[in-house]
Amino acid sequence: MDAVTLTFLMISMMNSYQVPKRARSKSRKLTQNAGRSGGGIEGRFAFLEMGFYEIRDRLSKIETRVDSLESKFDKLESKVDKLESKVDKLASTMDTFVTKEELHRELHGLTWRVAGGAIVLLAGVYYIARYAH
Repeated sequence: MDAVTLTFLMISMMNSYQVPKRARSKSRKLTQNAGRSGGGIEGRFAFLEMGFYEIRDRLSKIETRVDSLESKFDKLESKVDKLESKVDKLASTMDTFVTKEELHRELHGLTWRVAGGAIVLLAGVYYIARYAH
């Protein structure tokens, strides 16, 4: 039960509270006994005090929860800032990354160059072996 619901419950209970019949009929006696316990207004004040202490305790619990949530939110906010800086750094280097298609095209071109170079070297060795001695 949250504090607002508890407050409305207390107000509705106070509004439904009725002064006992004997106290209504003897108003003079009620005013004479106002300082003593057992009067109608004292009961209301005692009820309000109990509700006040209950609300105060619940409010202190809520405040501690809010404080812990604020600290967790601050930590989360700093982590998000770090993550944003890393994403920005990664986005700036993404322009230099090679796609699969570009890599395939370059490897295909280099394969033919290496094969051509190997053929030229083989032809050179064959020429030297055949005609040099």
